[in-house]
Parts: sequence; structure tokens; C-alpha cells
Amino acid sequence: MYREIKRLNSYVKSSIGFLNKFNPILKYKIKNGLTIFTFHDVTEEPSEFTKDHGLSLRVEQFYNHIKWVNNNFEIIDPSTIKDNNKKIPKRAAMITFDDGFLGAFENAFPILKDQEIPALMFLNMKPVIKRTPMLSAFISYLHKYNSYFNAHMKKNNIIPPYHLYINPKIMRQALKLIGNIDLEKINIYQGKLASQEDLEKWDQESIVNYGNHFFDHWNAKAL
Repeated sequence: MYREIKRLNSYVKSSIGFLNKFNPILKYKIKNGLTIFTFHDVTEEPSEFTKDHGLSLRVEQFYNHIKWVNNNFEIIDPSTIKDNNKKIPKRAAMITFDDGFLGAFENAFPILKDQEIPALMFLNMKPVIKRTPMLSAFISYLHKYNSYFNAHMKKNNIIPPYHLYINPKIMRQALKLIGNIDLEKINIYQGKLASQEDLEKWDQESIVNYGNHFFDHWNAKAL
């Protein structure tokens, strides 16, 4: 595992170095702009959905990623970009998460807290409140396991990844066509999300900020 992480870190570092060497525009932007590092789940037991889409890191991998970013960038608090009186430093970076996976709260946030590194979590609140699967996992599951759904997408000229292009009208038509759906099975496919209690607990910590990832992960362009 250590050698695997070392190779990954070396690859990331060498890739950025290679691009810097031959792309002066990118080099300028990294030095003078803001680089966003986005994560999803951090867990030793990734779900089928996160494995299907490469959305999960193991805890040691995440730790090494954050260590590398912290050594090579100036990680800023998200509130910095809202304050016109605060100047963004050179080689600024921001740590963000999408979707509100429980592993981020249980495994990633304690690492960030220990190193006093702030982060921004973008949340889909419908799955948190109603404990139903988020739209992206729901549609990925149907894409993988339901032929009726795929036929409906093809009929409506929707291309994969379907959750980026589907709209509520086509989704309602698809659900009517499919009939009963086992939401608990899709929740298992998706993986555990944080609860309202988890959100409230970490809201007390200065390192955690919350952002809007749409109520149920719809793509604004598709809407």
C-alpha cells in the first residue's frame, strides 16, 4: 500500500511539474491563482457506486494526498474568497468535497482537523433529510441494472453519464415505465451519506464549511 501511494504521489507531482515546464499559462495560473482539490468518499469500504466512478480514497491515500497538497500549496479557508479585503496568497489551494459521504465526515474531517486544514463540503440535502439515494447514484444504478431505463434514455437521446443530461420530466417518465424500485438496494449501492446529526456535529468545527450542491444533484444545465 505504501509503495502504491508513493507511486501515485510521485505521478501527481511529476505530472504537474511536466505541465508547468511546457505550459507557461498553467504555470502562471497555479502560481497566481486558486487550485481546487475535490474529494468524495474516504473509506476502507468503498461502495459499488464510488468504485464504479472512482469517487473514493482509502484513509491512508487521503492522508498522503492532503500532506502533499499542504506541502506544495497554501491551503486557504473558503471564506477567504468571499471577503474582498482578504488577498488570496500565491499558490493558493482549497480542499472541497462533494455529495456528503459519511466517510468524509468520519475519516477525512478528523485528519483535516488534526492538521488545522479548512475544507468546503458541497451537500445534496434531499438525500440527507429523506435518507433516499441521491440522483447521480439512483441513475447510475438504473443505468447499470435496468434495461427499461436504458431504452428510455436511448429513445430520448440522452447520452451517458445520464445524470448530467436527464431532466425531471424524462425522469418521471422513466420511473412510471419502470414501476416499483427498491430504494434500500440503491442506498446500499450508493454507500452511506452523512446524517443531519453528522452535519450539526461538524458545523461546530471551524475547519468545516458547507455549500450548496443542489437539493438532489440535478445538473443546472439539464434543468
